[in-house]
Amino acid sequence: MNDLIGQIRKTSNKFVITLTDESLEWYLNRLVNDWSQGKVSVVIANSNMNDESFRYIFISFVKQLKKTQQEKLANTRDTLQKKEWSTSGSYPIISACFEGYIDIVCWLLDNAVDVNQCRKDGNTSVYMACYNGHKDIVSLLLKKNHYINVFNEIRVTPLFIACERGYTEIVEA
Repeated sequence: MNDLIGQIRKTSNKFVITLTDESLEWYLNRLVNDWSQGKVSVVIANSNMNDESFRYIFISFVKQLKKTQQEKLANTRDTLQKKEWSTSGSYPIISACFEGYIDIVCWLLDNAVDVNQCRKDGNTSVYMACYNGHKDIVSLLLKKNHYINVFNEIRVTPLFIACERGYTEIVEA
């Protein structure tokens, strides 16, 4: 056991668990259940989502749900965050845009998501994509008629935040 722990520490700063097919299905069900209970930010920010192949497996799993279940999941508002926090009331598309998960964004857009959803602080999906420089996601959202001239509660627009953070390729597009 100590040898294994030593190897994990040498190879990575993250704790990795290898899942069997049986435990993978259980884990995916747990993620879907958490998401459906309003733990949207927890699921989207799950460290496994950083792995594109895991996201592919997750999206494939979710696509097996009935279309009505997929649409309900895609439009589930985050209820885990405290109401007084600015991140309160976030939607999956906002979290996925912040993280840069274009594959999840595409699945969400295929499931009746209003591209202009916003959090309690007024931040939208395009704002979050601009904030982290996710140009491909910004382009995708604009093709879906996302409002570009909206501002949040402190009157900052997506284009302003892209400029401020040095993402000129977004502004020039």
